[in-house]
Amino acid sequence: MQAIVLCGGVASRLGTIAKDVPKSLLPVRHRPFLEWQLLAIKKQGIQDVILATGHLGEQIEEEMGDGTRLGMKVTYSHEDEPLGTAGALRLAGQHVSEWPVLALNGDSYCPFDLGLMRAAHERTGANATLWLAPDRPERRYGSIEVKADGRITSFAEKPDSGTAWISAGVYLLEERALHGVEIAKVASIEKDVFPRLAGGRLAAVKGPAPVIDIGTPESLATADAALAVEFRRLEMKIDETRLIAKHLEASAALQAQVAKKCGDRIASAARLISESFSAGGKLMLCGNGGSAADCQHMAAEFTNRLSAKVDRAALPAIALTTDTSFITAFANDVGFERVFARQLEAIGRPGDVLLGISTSGNSRNVIAAFETATQKGITTIALSGEGGEMEKFADCAIVIPSQDTQLIQEAMLPVEHLICSLVESSVVE
Repeated sequence: MQAIVLCGGVASRLGTIAKDVPKSLLPVRHRPFLEWQLLAIKKQGIQDVILATGHLGEQIEEEMGDGTRLGMKVTYSHEDEPLGTAGALRLAGQHVSEWPVLALNGDSYCPFDLGLMRAAHERTGANATLWLAPDRPERRYGSIEVKADGRITSFAEKPDSGTAWISAGVYLLEERALHGVEIAKVASIEKDVFPRLAGGRLAAVKGPAPVIDIGTPESLATADAALAVEFRRLEMKIDETRLIAKHLEASAALQAQVAKKCGDRIASAARLISESFSAGGKLMLCGNGGSAADCQHMAAEFTNRLSAKVDRAALPAIALTTDTSFITAFANDVGFERVFARQLEAIGRPGDVLLGISTSGNSRNVIAAFETATQKGITTIALSGEGGEMEKFADCAIVIPSQDTQLIQEAMLPVEHLICSLVESSVVE
């Protein structure tokens, strides 16, 4: 979906405050007001925006550019002479590739929920759906009357009592809503379009928050305080987006390093496990915390199957992390350091394989299990992060080249799946 922001009006009520700058670029909480609008649109999942400019539009284009700075695509529809809100939308509509389109007034702000608007729009089959806001106590405007089914019936005068609902300047528009508007002709969407659609083809969603505009010196002066909480939420959304991108990029970069540095060791580990299975041996796995969960995951993949497309016999894999009765008894009576080694003494046989998983590479109980495994003729495979002691005790060590716990864990999962996949392919062949 695309969005159109109307930011071409002349700031006549602001006087000298906006004499040489478009009112949509006036600063509110250290950002141009228009930038907050774009961030709110992006928060709703829209990244393709058309700015309908007019008065001093070249400044808007210079400030916003192509939108790359905000992670968006920004294009422009410029009116040489004022066309009114409907005229500007009709002109900008030539750049819309798919309808409906979200449209917003560029000199006011109101939190909205695009999902609720789309649901109402689709349910009613409306040509246009408006986001409504409660009017301020002084009730400077008229009120929009809405039926229980969400359809707008009329635009009334100021009510004597009760909540008055006004347009928040946020619209969901079908192309057919603007069919009566001629290109390059002056028209108002509030006066010429919406009243014509009322009574069946115009829907509304009521929101809880009031509209904050910057059209007068008084309202501009209060905008900072009035929008502080809402704009902080938008900034947090920006921070979240950056954090997500940064983390996923780092995770992908580490996995690329694993492919380059650990490929041979992954293949060797899979070959050792396959040879053990072929000779009648079994795979045992041990680890702590998240690594214990990985052990159970891998054991399940071997005993069941990794790929639903592969029909094979079950493979003997045992996670030494699942017998809570033994683990709690031994840890309580003797200690936790040999909790895996003790199980190897009971069920491990020469020719078996032990796969130990440790993010740090320093888990004492895993190292103790490796020492016992070596004594019993059991092949050992280590899967760990770098910098630990565990690899020194392993016959085959897959060392993830990082010391970041989260990134190591994220890199381990594809390694584990690869080992399962390679073994499974070998067994089928």
